[in-house]
Parts: sequence; C-alpha cells; structure tokens
Amino acid sequence: MELTSLDKHSIYKIPFLIALSNGILSVFGLSAGFEHYFFLAAILSAVIVLGRNQHSNLFQTSLIMGVLIAAATGIPQALFMDTYFQNNPDYVDLGNSLPLNPRTYTFVMIPVFGAAIGLVITGLTWLLVRILKR
Repeated sequence: MELTSLDKHSIYKIPFLIALSNGILSVFGLSAGFEHYFFLAAILSAVIVLGRNQHSNLFQTSLIMGVLIAAATGIPQALFMDTYFQNNPDYVDLGNSLPLNPRTYTFVMIPVFGAAIGLVITGLTWLLVRILKR
C-alpha cells in the first residue's frame, strides 16, 4: 500500500505527540519513573504505523521518527533545564557530573539517542512486517 502525501506527514504525529507529552510532563516532574513507558509507547506506535503502511524507505523514515521522538522529549527538557532540575532533584547530581553544560549535553545527545531509537524502530518494524506476512 503506497502512502498518500497526507499520510506521509501524518504518520509522524502519534509517536511525536507521545514523546512531546513525555518531555513536557518530565519538566514538571510528572513523569518521573514513567519515562520509559512513554518511550516504549512512542516506539511501539511508530512500529505499528510503519508496519501497517509498509513504507518503502523504512530505514530513513524510522531514523526521522527516532530523531523526532528524541527531540520532542529532549528539547522541552533542555529549554526548561532549571525547572526540570527543580522538579527532578534526583537528576541534579547527574547533571553536575556531565562534562558539558547539562543543556548543551541534552542538545548534543538528541541526534545520538534519535539514531538509536530509529534503529530500534527499524528492527522492530522489519520483524512486524515479516511476522504479518506469514
């Protein structure tokens, strides 16, 4: 099934919104201890959307989704780092032990984590498509 131009843009929305809600909630300390569930939900929603649409350029689309997921979580945290540390005191020592300013470190690590998330999405989508074809 080929994606229409509307679908090509809308498939990014669900994983992005899940990750963005994680980023915003974490700034206020409301997702403490639950961040991994948000990432899991964002990744699984990306896998399901890509698996259902069987996108022709899976790796590229997965990489873009991974970077969007990482950016949607990391950018609110980096922009409001002071508020993040006030509401997540367990991370203050971790932030102070980083070789860079915590805000800079967060911005630098977004593409790295995004690429890793994209690889996970690629692998899981590939497995899902293979299982569904059986």
